[in-house]
Amino acid sequence: RDCPIQLWYLIAKLTVRMFPHKSFERPTTMSNTSTIVIELPETTVAETATHEEPSGKLAPATIRSFCLTRNDVRLEVCSLGASITKLLLPKPPNVKATASSATTTTTAITTTTHDDVVLGYDSPHSMHSTRNPCYFGVTVGRVANRIARGRFTLDNNEYTLDVNNDPNHLHGGIHGFHARLWESRMLEGGGVEFSRTSLDGEEGYPGTVRVSVTYRLESPTNTNTSTSTGVAGTRVAVSITVRAQLIGRKPTPINIANHSYFNLARHDDPRGILDHTLHLPNCDSYTPVNKYSIPTREVCSTCLSEESGGVMDFGRT
Repeated sequence: RDCPIQLWYLIAKLTVRMFPHKSFERPTTMSNTSTIVIELPETTVAETATHEEPSGKLAPATIRSFCLTRNDVRLEVCSLGASITKLLLPKPPNVKATASSATTTTTAITTTTHDDVVLGYDSPHSMHSTRNPCYFGVTVGRVANRIARGRFTLDNNEYTLDVNNDPNHLHGGIHGFHARLWESRMLEGGGVEFSRTSLDGEEGYPGTVRVSVTYRLESPTNTNTSTSTGVAGTRVAVSITVRAQLIGRKPTPINIANHSYFNLARHDDPRGILDHTLHLPNCDSYTPVNKYSIPTREVCSTCLSEESGGVMDFGRT
C-alpha cells in the first residue's frame, strides 16, 4: 500500500518542478511554471464556497474555494495551503455511467460523468480538521522534503528549524506553507492566484519572502505533442506558476512544490496505480537516500544491474 503513494508522490514532484535548493541572490525574484498535460475553449472561474474555521495559527478566519472549468475538465482549488482539492476528468468512453447519471444534464460535470484523479478530502473543512498529515494537494515550503536534523548553515550562520519528522525537518515545518491561509483572488482571463508573505523567522527560516501560486487551465503550448485523438484543441493543461520574491537582503533557502498525489483511473480506484506506466526517457541516474530519507550524495545509474535490480529504471518502454 505504501508503494503507490510513494510512486505518485515521485511523479508529482517530477511533473511539477519547482526551485532548486539554493540561497537567493540579493535582491531576487524567482518564478517557474510547470504544466501537467491531460489527454483530452476558454476557462471559466467561479468562487464556489467559503468555510469558516476557528481562528488560530493553522487557519485563521475563512477558507475560500474556487472552481476552474475549461472544455470538459474541472479544477478545484482552495486558499488553505494554496491547494488542489479536485481534478475532474471525463470518464473513458468504455466506462458506463451509473444509474444516477440519467438525470445529469449533458453540460454538468459531476462524479457520475467524471473521475477525480487527485487524492484528498471531501471538503476544505476536513482538510483543516485533520491537519492533512499526508499533505494532499497543498503547496509545501519554504523547503519541500527534508532538512537533516532540522539545521542548516547559510552565510556562516547556523539556523535551527522545527523537527517535525524525527529526526528531520519536513516540508517547512508544522506550520509551513501547507498549513497557512493564503490571500486569494480571481484573475482576468481565467485563473486563481494565492499569495502570502513569509516573514523573517517563520518556522526558523531567515529572510522575508513574498510567495504566489497561480492555477490556470490552458491549451498546451507544445504543438509537437501528439494526442490519442489526434484532434487539435481537445487537450487541456493544468498550469501551476510559482513566484517567490525576497523582501530585503537577508538570504534564505527555498524549494517550493505542489504535493498532489495522482491516480489517473480515479482517486478511489481499488486497483491503486500498479497498472499505470511511468516513462522517464531522459532519466539515467538518481540519488539514493539513507534510512531517514536524506540523500547520501551518491549518484547511481538507473540502468538494470545485478546490484540495483533496475527498480529505478523508468527509461525502458
